[in-house]
Amino acid sequence: MYQYNDTENDGTWVPQQIPQQKEDVEKPADDEDSTYTVHWKFVPTKHSVYYDFYTDSKDDSGQDLYPPSTLFNLISDTREFVKGEKARVKMPSKTRFEDPDGRGTWIFDDYYEEDGQLSPRVKTVENADLVFKGKWILVPTDQTDTIYRLEYKFTNSTPAYLFQVRFAICFQLALISLHELTITKMQADLTHLQ
Repeated sequence: MYQYNDTENDGTWVPQQIPQQKEDVEKPADDEDSTYTVHWKFVPTKHSVYYDFYTDSKDDSGQDLYPPSTLFNLISDTREFVKGEKARVKMPSKTRFEDPDGRGTWIFDDYYEEDGQLSPRVKTVENADLVFKGKWILVPTDQTDTIYRLEYKFTNSTPAYLFQVRFAICFQLALISLHELTITKMQADLTHLQ
């Protein structure tokens, strides 16, 4: 028996409980057909997540700069995934790092696709390892005092919106009730005066 590589499902079918020696196989009677059942187990191929870093920064002479190797050590990801699972990107443990050669400060920008678009934070694993490409920017030493990092936090506005609508409706109903109460009280006072 052999294993079967299933490229469509990204894994290997492995036979289980196979007779190992000829003596373990029952010999059929003279004119009997024999049927042997072999159980197979599917073992999915495991894929890793890798991080690659790059920069568009150049030195004073216009030469390309390369992120220092220490930036690659800011992420460790030992998770393994199989086809169809979702992998969430990890952020570096530091997003700001002083250049070991004293050229300035490395600032983590974000993860990008090959076409320059922002990378999704979650990707579905296909038949290969995933690679997230992170971009670092070198801000020269003489400009490091002008670094401003702007971060946004987005939250789901639906619950707050529903609360505001409910509150507004309740508040309006309370005003209507208060208005009706005032009119009723005024009518009672006027009736009392008559």
